[in-house]
Amino acid sequence: MRKRAALVGSQNQRDQLAGDPLGILLLNGFLTEDQVHAAWRFAILRWRLYGKPFPSAARVYDPYRPRKASESEGDPAGVDRYARCCEVLKNCGQLAWQEVRNTAMEQRLPAWFLRLKMGQIRGGDERRQQALQMGLDALVREFGLAAQSDSGKTRPAKIA
Repeated sequence: MRKRAALVGSQNQRDQLAGDPLGILLLNGFLTEDQVHAAWRFAILRWRLYGKPFPSAARVYDPYRPRKASESEGDPAGVDRYARCCEVLKNCGQLAWQEVRNTAMEQRLPAWFLRLKMGQIRGGDERRQQALQMGLDALVREFGLAAQSDSGKTRPAKIA
């Protein structure tokens, strides 16, 4: 609980969002709700097609579990949607693609956020934060989430 309280503050340490990197960034004001929803949609789309990037004990240790052919072959619309999302992110730049992939799909807190919490900000941290926000804004537009809610009116915090 101390680590969680250090990441999100004592008032939010029991919040369900505090158990997820995207939720932690939302609770700290670095992301909007629309950006978090877009990141989750993107991650779930990828996981449905290709599996999660972290191993599942059931899959690793169950030799009798039937293996599917490629899950991506069964959902051509999902493959196309995922490819469009990847293209949108790559148009935002390599750094945006990397930050979104690490935070959304691989469920890792950005290093810039951890350094910020420790008071050890580096020169490129603000650029990485902006790249994450820019990539997620592009996904919000791709998924059409900005028109569905008014939570996008609040802009995320900046490192400075």
